[in-house]
Amino acid sequence: MVILRVRGVTFRYGSVEALRDVTLEVREGEVVSIIGPNGAGKTTLLKCILNLLKPAGGVILIEPHGNVAKMWGVERAKLIAYTPQVEAPAAPFTVLEFVLLGRKPYVGRTYSREDLRVAEEILEELGLRDLALRRVSELSGGEWRKALIARALTQKPKVLLLDEPTNHLDLKHQVSVLELIKKLSRTKKVATLMAMHDVNLAIRYSDKIIALKKGRITYCGHPNNITANLIKELYEVNAEVIKDSNGVPVIIPKTA
Repeated sequence: MVILRVRGVTFRYGSVEALRDVTLEVREGEVVSIIGPNGAGKTTLLKCILNLLKPAGGVILIEPHGNVAKMWGVERAKLIAYTPQVEAPAAPFTVLEFVLLGRKPYVGRTYSREDLRVAEEILEELGLRDLALRRVSELSGGEWRKALIARALTQKPKVLLLDEPTNHLDLKHQVSVLELIKKLSRTKKVATLMAMHDVNLAIRYSDKIIALKKGRITYCGHPNNITANLIKELYEVNAEVIKDSNGVPVIIPKTA
């Protein structure tokens, strides 16, 4: 079932067109990665979906709830969760306190037992329960990224938006975080859309790839169909595409 529909979205920063006629869909339990060079419009698109930026044209829908732009802020926060590319750890908080912030759309003055139960359940699923009382400022990069995802999931969203979820992580933690995202998207039945710089990781952990260049979609389809010509078009880099033992494409840049 399609959860997120983006139809004909256009956005401008003044006279500069950052997105043009962007149309895409993300289904329940699906992980979709947006790839493309710096300045392609990846983060801008995520912020339009969040309604942090107001498109000049088009519409963004969360099924069956309707137009994102016409929702109250609290209503949107119950449907869409977001982890930014860069967010410094909030020093005063423990991991549990930080993750509980995801329950703010549901609470009044104080957190309920249900809010605590949801947060503890998510911490358990993400392997963070033993760190619940540790200050977030003391976490490693991988632990902090998982805490951000945990906070997002406590919102019980229908749509999860991730901006560079592997940013500043070593290879071990990149793989760990992406495996977690894919697993949780399936089990929680969340429609996940993430902006990715690393094309090989995007191919390996996504159900669908969307390629953006200068605000326009140049490719939308299965990761296995990525070609050297597409990489050349996007990044102006000559590359070879080989298949691993599982048939997954691997992009190898060619040296001059």
